[in-house]
Amino acid sequence: MPRPGQPGSSFCFRVKQERPGWNVLNLVPAKTSIDLAALVCGAPEFLSMDASEPSAQAAVVLSERGDARVVAAVNEVGGISLVGCPVQLTRLALTTVVQELLVFSGRLWRMPPDEFSAVLEKRLGRSLSDYFSSRAAIDWSENGFRSGLGRSLERGRFPVVLLLDGSNPEVAEAVAHLKSHNIEVKSLGVELYESSGVEVIMPRVLETAGPG
Repeated sequence: MPRPGQPGSSFCFRVKQERPGWNVLNLVPAKTSIDLAALVCGAPEFLSMDASEPSAQAAVVLSERGDARVVAAVNEVGGISLVGCPVQLTRLALTTVVQELLVFSGRLWRMPPDEFSAVLEKRLGRSLSDYFSSRAAIDWSENGFRSGLGRSLERGRFPVVLLLDGSNPEVAEAVAHLKSHNIEVKSLGVELYESSGVEVIMPRVLETAGPG
């Protein structure tokens, strides 16, 4: 994957220390960690920077259980993905994430669109019309969105993204277990860099070999 600043690279950044005028960024791998669920909720597009499908435009936390977070991400045409964000790559955290993903896959299946929309609006703190209309980069249709949302909920086959700060055999087992339920799974890693009060984070698709 391209490094920040190379042609074709996409990334998220935040400025933690503002400085006037022009500054030089000499990006080096960061030694700190970040809240992955907060990243998704703050910049849902991060999930699709490496893909051509419609990017997520809204994301809200559905579950916080121990070291596991589950987030629902929705694109502008109503497609729903579930995102598992383990705080640690331990057996317990990954098991809990998988359990919660399976719970919400079932809970959302055939949920009335108005009920799911109410969950989104409560977490976002504003109406969907107001939220999506404020995102000037997309051409949003409320009718098209609600139709797509209804189809996604009725179908009930929500793609899953495991958002991770690394990989290990426990991750491979988690992916294999989700796939055994005929769930489409993508493992997405993060690369975090920093320089002079600026943090840059890039997505990286992880190859996870099945357990041997």
